[in-house]
Amino acid sequence: MAEVLIKLGNAWFHANNASVTGAGFEGHSFKIRETLAAYFEEVNGWSEFVRKVQVLNGFFAVVVRHEDEYYIAVDKVRSVPLFYTIKENQFVLSDDPQWIQNYIKSESVDLVSTFEFLLTGYVTGNYTLDQNVRQLQAGEALRVLNGSMPIICSERYYQFITSKDQGSNASKDDLLRRIDEVMLAAIERLIKFAAGRTVVIPLSGGLDSRLIAMNLKRLGYKNILTFSYGVKDNWESRVSQTVASQLGIPWHFVEYTRNLWKQWYWSSECQSYIKYASKLVSLAHLQDWPAIMELKNKGILSDDVVIVPGHTGDFVSGGHIPAELSGSTKCDIQKVIQAIWRHHYVLMPSELAAEYVGLNEQEALRSVWGRLEAYFEQNEMLTVADAVGLYECWEWAERQAKYIVNSVRVYDFFGLDWWMPWWDQEVMLFWEYVPLQLRVDRHLYRKYVKCIEEKLGIKIGVPFGRHVKLFFKKLDRFGLLKKTYAAVHRNRSPASAILALDGAFDSMSEYEISVLGAAALAQVKGVIPSTKYLPNF
Repeated sequence: MAEVLIKLGNAWFHANNASVTGAGFEGHSFKIRETLAAYFEEVNGWSEFVRKVQVLNGFFAVVVRHEDEYYIAVDKVRSVPLFYTIKENQFVLSDDPQWIQNYIKSESVDLVSTFEFLLTGYVTGNYTLDQNVRQLQAGEALRVLNGSMPIICSERYYQFITSKDQGSNASKDDLLRRIDEVMLAAIERLIKFAAGRTVVIPLSGGLDSRLIAMNLKRLGYKNILTFSYGVKDNWESRVSQTVASQLGIPWHFVEYTRNLWKQWYWSSECQSYIKYASKLVSLAHLQDWPAIMELKNKGILSDDVVIVPGHTGDFVSGGHIPAELSGSTKCDIQKVIQAIWRHHYVLMPSELAAEYVGLNEQEALRSVWGRLEAYFEQNEMLTVADAVGLYECWEWAERQAKYIVNSVRVYDFFGLDWWMPWWDQEVMLFWEYVPLQLRVDRHLYRKYVKCIEEKLGIKIGVPFGRHVKLFFKKLDRFGLLKKTYAAVHRNRSPASAILALDGAFDSMSEYEISVLGAAALAQVKGVIPSTKYLPNF
């Protein structure tokens, strides 16, 4: 019989034949630790396991032993990543890919994945930066059959595919009533999880975190705290403070400067966080790491708070739909792939990424493009709605799951609980069926948030900085920014100016790459320490 080795961290709860982490809801029944393990211990075969994972609404990962088989799953947004490999006749699973690397003594860097990582900030598909280590993807379950050799069967039990009901007769008023029901239900589940603890909202100048704060107030939740960060007097923080003040919620600000980033980024604690958060797949999310650290050091955040970011209301509501698809008259798979490439493979020019990794640029591009083509099986003409649906499905599985959702590693690193209400299963399902014309430019969502603001008497002006951000975003949506210019723009963008993150990478100023591209290079330097192409930091 093949051997199965499983190594999981301290956040996991272990029962007789089930190991679980996180929490979720089966209908109105809240499940965590013992109750979550009991929910999965009762499975009687693979089909029932998949059904239970599909039904569960929350953020979790699970490993179940059933007779001589193992069933493994991550949730619908991969909020708790899992990794695996096969070594000879042994199946190895862990939530720590570096541990797997050390255990199997792997030194096989995947150069194509590294090239892709430098362009995007994450590795797509089930690949990692190590050729011998694989990852579970968002909405994926594995079945490990234990014979003379382990056999792995994978099932994608969920995919976020939008524009499913383009013939809907529901009026805008009907949809506004329904969205309110759905969003409030998601906040009620947050409240159940928080159980009276202080809910801490990273409150930006945007709509997503603002909506969380407003709906918590509508439902009467008392223990709320907000914070913002960035350079002094930035427009996002001014809006954030105004919202918090009008809602009567405590607000804190953590100032960022270029000099502080030099200290923070190259500190041993931040480097430990980067190694912990990246997990051989993702660019470590940096922007609120110093804020959480400073607020904890000052005693403002206790160990039992629940951090609730706004991830990712703007995406599920349609804010990332490319204009070159939504405004098109005909689409095919190649047009979808081109849109993905233009919007996501932009952290640095491909020739520089190839040089840094030591690959022929054209061969590297063909390999990565081949991964994109393999992602989409069909190659026929598509309706505009179908093309948008495929584009968003890719972004959900890749950028959202592996970069945006993975940002909660910041809170894990500091030992804090978190919840993401706008990745609630009911919220996702609602947006999957909203007609495309009401999702483009977040039309329905913006109308809904405006209604709630009016109901609560919230009045927010639009700062000049926000106008600039929207202007560049609109240019980019309509394809009016060239790829290289887009990367440089991101280096000098209002968002980068707000964070002052470029202060950590002064030595990269001569290179034509974004700030995140510089961060990706610094991170990769730990993966390929001997390459002669990487610049010195």
